[in-house]
Amino acid sequence: MKLIFVWLLAIVFLIDSVLRAIRSSFNLGVLMMYLITAALWMYALFHTKIDAFCAAGAGRV
Repeated sequence: MKLIFVWLLAIVFLIDSVLRAIRSSFNLGVLMMYLITAALWMYALFHTKIDAFCAAGAGRV
């Protein structure tokens, strides 16, 4: 269920980022949306490795 929600968010944020790139000029708000979109896509693609890292060791802190 969590993974489906992450994929939906990643797709919605990608569409929003593309629309912002077309309609507005570049500023800090647009950059933050790009970074959040990239972070969501990285988590959606590599969630098993990220979850394993956060479950034990230094990632748990």
